[in-house]
Amino acid sequence: MVNFGTFADSAGIIGNKCDLLNERKVGQDEVQKFASKIGVPYFEASAKSRINVVEAFEAVLRLMINHRKGGATTTSTYLNAHL
Repeated sequence: MVNFGTFADSAGIIGNKCDLLNERKVGQDEVQKFASKIGVPYFEASAKSRINVVEAFEAVLRLMINHRKGGATTTSTYLNAHL
């Protein structure tokens, strides 16, 4: 079994349905501040419009792989260097 670290080492926040701006319940700035506070990346995505779906998945996957290799210890450290 392969250990990819803890949940926090490879977590992110993905706001789905970003194409439905008029139905937004939480502001982008509020979510971004929260994501920064807890040290995880934030993406807005839309599967329907094909916006940031692959990018969000790949970013979290890169975090998992980097953590396994003993790289950056926090999500924000890694993302600042690679995104």
